[in-house]
This record gives sequence, structure tokens and C-alpha cells, in this order.
Amino acid sequence: MRRLLRRMHDWFRRRGGPAILMYHRIATPDVDPWGLSVSPERFAEQVHALRARRTILSMDAFVARLQSGDLPHDAVALTFDDGYLDNLCQAKPVLEAAGVPATVFLTTGRIGTGEEFWWDELARMVLTRAEPLSAGVTVETGGLQIDLPRIDLDMEPRVTWRAWGRPVTAREATYQTLWQALQGCAPERREGAMAQLRRVFGATRPNPEGLPMSAADVRRLVSDRVSLGAHGCTHQPLTRLRAPARVEEIQRSRVEAEALSALPVTGFAYPHGDRDAETIEMVRRAGYQWACSTCEATIDPLRTNLHDLSRIAVGNWRANVLLVKLGATSA
Repeated sequence: MRRLLRRMHDWFRRRGGPAILMYHRIATPDVDPWGLSVSPERFAEQVHALRARRTILSMDAFVARLQSGDLPHDAVALTFDDGYLDNLCQAKPVLEAAGVPATVFLTTGRIGTGEEFWWDELARMVLTRAEPLSAGVTVETGGLQIDLPRIDLDMEPRVTWRAWGRPVTAREATYQTLWQALQGCAPERREGAMAQLRRVFGATRPNPEGLPMSAADVRRLVSDRVSLGAHGCTHQPLTRLRAPARVEEIQRSRVEAEALSALPVTGFAYPHGDRDAETIEMVRRAGYQWACSTCEATIDPLRTNLHDLSRIAVGNWRANVLLVKLGATSA
């Protein structure tokens, strides 16, 4: 029995494998419908646990060892998507204190705008609105028409609700409807719709750390531990763009990221994880050495496309939960 238990223990320890971790924000926002945020305290706990229990590599080192066939089974790499200011203010101090490398994928067209990412502003407008929406409203711009229902305040915003789940309140159903309508819009059409929504719901003031970084912030972020990757210019789902526009997004975001850091940019992350075989080939031809998706899986060294690397989205978990999800079940 003891031998069987040991074999089972060893099997569970090895079931995870190498992994690329995906973060977005290190923050505690009032609402987080996509589960993008990890609190600063939990992040510090996760980093210290990973440093003690896993082999942490930079993305370039991770890919190089994957190519050479000697990637450790317990290897992990940390990545951040979008380019939020809290990556500099909250994540970088923890990373540097622990000596842990990370790659931040920039949505370069948002750097220095001083404006929120549209999905964050939408969440605050709809999910935290202080006044009821007393009558239905139609938002229409550039051929896009969205019918909004009446929204009562009979329920407080549910901070634990996630947008991939079933909506229970009118707020949640409205947010889902709007997000789905706006996600694939061209930026100018989306901004027209957002301008109308601000008039309906009222403009709200974001936490400054929830904004994209400025160019000066990006220069402060980059160090011998923190590198940059490209994440498109406008965060558009790439497969919804015509081929010339897709190539422009892929190539220009690299040029802009390199201009911000004055260093080569070797990696790309697909906005929304949206890609197909044609898009993956475009990224390869653009000269990127590797690219990350949002496909939830560890890395299989024998069956991995370097331009379609899976990642594990990290939640606001205790460190032991993260280790279990990665396969370190003896934690």
C-alpha cells in the first residue's frame, strides 16, 4: 500500500509540467467581471511560493530551453497582459525583491493615453452605477444598435460574479450584452458607443493604477528582470481584421514596444487569445520568436508550437491553490 501511495504521489506531482502564467492586474478593484486582478498581498505570496517550489525563467530563457529540449518539468514563466500602471507600482517591486523575471505585453496604442481600457470603464459604469436606469435606452453608432433594459437597484453589485457565468441581475445581463457587442467593434465605432454610454450612465473616475502606463512609466518598468512583449496596438481580436490590418497590428505593436524600451521585442501575445492558423503564421513571419495564447494548459515539450504557447490564467488565489493547479500537490 505504501508503494502504491508513493507512486500515486509521484504521478500527481508530475502531472502539471512547465507552465506560462498569465496575469493582468495586481489590484483590488470594486468589480472584476473577468477575474483579471490578483491582490498585491496574494501576488507577493504567489511569487514567494513559486520561487521556493518552481524553476522560474524569463520568457526568452523558457523558450530557449524548450527548443533545446532541456526545459525543467517544474519551469514557470510570468507574463502580464495589456500594460496596466499597477504592473509598475505593485508587481515590479515584488518581482525585483524576489529576483523573479517577467514579461509585460503592451497594448501599445493605449500607452500614454491616460484613458481606461474600455472593458474596465464599461464594468464600472454598468456594474457599480449608483442610480437606476429608469427606462430602456438604445445606443446606436456607426450601424451598431444596442438596446438597454431598465435597471433597478434592487440588488447590490455582486463582486464575485464573472462575465462567463449566467447573469442574475439586470446589471450583469446588460454588461454581458454590451461587452459582446463592443468587443469586436472597430475602435472608432466602439468609442462612439462608449461616449453615448457615458451620457446614459454618467462618467466615472478610475483608480489611476487601473490606467495604461505612460511612456515614462514603461521606461521605468523595463529592467534586467522585466522585459516587454507586444500585444497589438488596439487590442482588437485579430481574426476579425482584414489581412492587411492584421499584419499592421502585429508589426506596428512590435515597432512601438521596441521604441518604448530601446530593446528588442521577441514575443507577442494574441489579444483576447484570438488567433487562427493564418494569424499565427503572420506573427511568425513578422519575426517574433514566440507568441502566447490564452489557451488554458501547461506546456507539452513534445507538441508545442512556439507561436501558439498556452498559458494558465492566475486568479486571486492563495499560493497553495496556485501550486496545486500547477501540479505541485504536495504543497
